[in-house]
Amino acid sequence: MSNHSRIQARFVLLHHDWPESHWDFLVDLDEKFERVPTWSLDAPLLDQPHHGKAQKLADHRRIYFDYQGPVSGDRGTVQQIMTGTAEVVLQNQDVLEFILIESAVLIGTLSIKRLSDKTNDIHKTHRYGAELDWEYQWSPMV
Repeated sequence: MSNHSRIQARFVLLHHDWPESHWDFLVDLDEKFERVPTWSLDAPLLDQPHHGKAQKLADHRRIYFDYQGPVSGDRGTVQQIMTGTAEVVLQNQDVLEFILIESAVLIGTLSIKRLSDKTNDIHKTHRYGAELDWEYQWSPMV
């Protein structure tokens, strides 16, 4: 996707308390798919800029755009922190950049970037002992 063909995408940021506290960012890049791309972030998106670790998770069911409560399989609970519409500024296999343009909580720019293999060697573990393969940069608009 080039910068000239921007699309609008629904997003949600969830706090998930299992197996440890983390934040799931889901974004609906294509309405024809049943599941949506999801990343686990190590911190919430707050009113201050933040750079953190992320992990690409299995795509999640759309139900989580409107759901709060217990997760099936005794996997804790989820709570909506932020929901709204994002403009997709850049999208390829290594980088996703969004401008969160409609949110009752915060508005800003979120960039999620795959780490290079060399950088990835520095970060070996994340939840479940999985290898960390993404990072994010959050810049709120004041």
